[in-house]
Amino acid sequence: MKTHLADLIFLAGLGQMSVLIASSLVPLRLNWKEEFKSLSKLHRQMYWVYGGYVVLSIVALGLISVFNAKELASGSGLARGFCLYAAVFWGVRLSLQGVLDVKEHLTMWWLKAGYHALTVLFLFFTAVFLWASVAVRVVETHRHFSSESITLTLTNLTKAESQHPLAELDYVYVPQR
Repeated sequence: MKTHLADLIFLAGLGQMSVLIASSLVPLRLNWKEEFKSLSKLHRQMYWVYGGYVVLSIVALGLISVFNAKELASGSGLARGFCLYAAVFWGVRLSLQGVLDVKEHLTMWWLKAGYHALTVLFLFFTAVFLWASVAVRVVETHRHFSSESITLTLTNLTKAESQHPLAELDYVYVPQR
């Protein structure tokens, strides 16, 4: 299951990078240069800054997903936190698809197809990252470090053991000898 999830996260990373193609068309297709002339210089600058932050966020989400897919599928606290953030980010963007009034701008078949493809991608990103943030982790795995094998096991803790500071760890590593 981990490998499958890692593959989906990797594909989501590539998909996020592809969203930037559509993003690059927005200022041109929506004629920002003319539309923003009525705004003050500060408002125009802020609009470009906000757009830049969104683009950089998508680049970061995409690159982290592509280059760290296995780690994100591992289920560590940081991985789950990142994936939950990504799920919320794309979930909000998906919900905006139903609110934004884009009909007057979808004048050609390829713009309509692109808009619907983006909706599918946003749904895919949201689902993959939500799954990665809550998926059940593998209970046992084997890793080899040099000549030593380590087995990951989860144990049932007694009441006294559950109060130990290490009991809050997600995993307990037990070296095999």
